[in-house]
Amino acid sequence: MSYRYLGQMVDPSGKQVVYLSRGDHDVAVSVGTRLDEGYVVEAITPDGVRLNYPPLHAQVTVPVPPSGNAPPLVPSSAP
Repeated sequence: MSYRYLGQMVDPSGKQVVYLSRGDHDVAVSVGTRLDEGYVVEAITPDGVRLNYPPLHAQVTVPVPPSGNAPPLVPSSAP
């Protein structure tokens, strides 16, 4: 599991959305999102995004860098 934190926002409906990256694939997640590898976003905290892998009951946290140290979001180039 090699996700890294890109950034986050609150959408117009008030839902917290976090952007994660894995290789060249970026994904927007919120609590309850199921990732391709079977991980489920269990919680979003100021310290990290907690993922649960149900088949093994394993948890892993993608760390959120301290405020001001987050990598800049770079828009993807349109195809």
